[in-house]
Amino acid sequence: MKIKKISTILAMIVLTSGATVAIMLSDKVKNIVEMTSPWQENYSKSKSQLGALYGFPYVFNYLLLNDWGQPLEKGIISKKPRDTLNNFYHVRKLTDAEYRDGGAPNNDAVYSLAYLYVDKEPVIVTAPVLGNDDRYWALQFTSFTSDNYAYISKRATGNGGGNFAIVPSGWKGTLPEGVTYLAEAPTKWSLLVGQTVVRSQADLPNVHKIQDQYQLTALSDWGKAEHVRPSFVPVENAFPEYAAMFADPDLGLKAILEDFIKYNPENYLAMMNYSMTLNGIPEAEQGYMEQFREVGIGSDIDLSELRQDFIKGRLKGAALGLLDVVKSTETNYGSKSVDGWTVLDPIYGHAGMEGKYLVRSALQSLTGIVANDIEEASYSLLNDDVTRTGVQKPSGEYRYVLHFTSDQMPKVGAFWSLSAYDDTNNLIANKINRYSIGDRTKGLVYNDDGGVSLYISYDEPSDKAERSNWLPTSKGEFYMVFRAYLPGQEIIEQTWTPPKLTLQ
Repeated sequence: MKIKKISTILAMIVLTSGATVAIMLSDKVKNIVEMTSPWQENYSKSKSQLGALYGFPYVFNYLLLNDWGQPLEKGIISKKPRDTLNNFYHVRKLTDAEYRDGGAPNNDAVYSLAYLYVDKEPVIVTAPVLGNDDRYWALQFTSFTSDNYAYISKRATGNGGGNFAIVPSGWKGTLPEGVTYLAEAPTKWSLLVGQTVVRSQADLPNVHKIQDQYQLTALSDWGKAEHVRPSFVPVENAFPEYAAMFADPDLGLKAILEDFIKYNPENYLAMMNYSMTLNGIPEAEQGYMEQFREVGIGSDIDLSELRQDFIKGRLKGAALGLLDVVKSTETNYGSKSVDGWTVLDPIYGHAGMEGKYLVRSALQSLTGIVANDIEEASYSLLNDDVTRTGVQKPSGEYRYVLHFTSDQMPKVGAFWSLSAYDDTNNLIANKINRYSIGDRTKGLVYNDDGGVSLYISYDEPSDKAERSNWLPTSKGEFYMVFRAYLPGQEIIEQTWTPPKLTLQ
């Protein structure tokens, strides 16, 4: 597989809130796509465009699986997850600007990550007893499509701990005493995302003890005195050039997307088909996917059977389908906008189960890798600076205020927070090392009426009270994410939204 040199002149890619990616195709590519073509080309292009749109999470997850599955080098402190295949990689500190894999991570909880392989037998996931500890925690299970299919969490299963089985598709066996059935894995590989809230730096040792009690055990090893890591089929690095690009902080996903769209759409489809063959298609979506086999998209595809008059349209459609995904992050497709805030569709987190594949590919997968179901956490994104005319993003050149009156304070069962991100979906480096601000922020100053004013800028405020409530940003454009964990009913029903951003 040969990757052509990437032009930095013909494309401008900017990942925002959600991984907004604006990619401009060259005039040559546009002209080719818009030419009058025979029906075979138009037909195969339309089919391939839909299939390419559907399959993006398989490609992104394969890149992550291959990268995060790399062994952890002894004595080396990795800045990204490693050795995650049927094994927890515990992030031991809150995520900051050193992490560069995107996904708009939070800065409120530490992550415990594992790619779970469930094929021949169940894998049992153990969660500790937390009793009266009121901290937020959750283990979130997502298929290779990025849809959630199960939770072990304070909300879903309680603080009593337990052993929960994820079983293979169609499994009919019996679970041992003390093990509770949780869910059937829709795909062979699943991404398990654990979050455990950190109250302060002094609280980290307590959090580490909790993390160390999260455990994965194969059914065949259950009850053994010594813990054994569940077996899995090794992941082949089938696309080494792209793996190298993904691992390179100066290239990463945005360079890969540019290459796929402008130069090598056949490689996008090849990676997608490989990943689908590796994982299988969720049973509920197999009927939908069947229509794309005739244009060479799906699992176990034999391209020698592809009609020759479909080849050109197939590749054009692949580029257009992926372009649909990245452009849809600009508009946060399927969401509603209130005072500059984009309130994500309530199906966010399991959009594919509702048949909303563009929402799933663009917002769940490309924007955040995964997303919580709204009952677990609600997200609102601020991409538009409503204080200035025209469509433009907030900028560190200005000073902003987000003012909550007492009756605007968010009602949550856990906590709320606000974070700022740069154009690569990563947290923004700043001199006070503050990456989020919210109701758990030490020293937060409340107004006399019980509300709170948050000050958002690149330059540090001169006023002491404002500094206590300051969220630093980049010098240039940025976006913000407001999170509400265990949101109240008015947030779930989207009758409440964050207040309007104003200039200071």
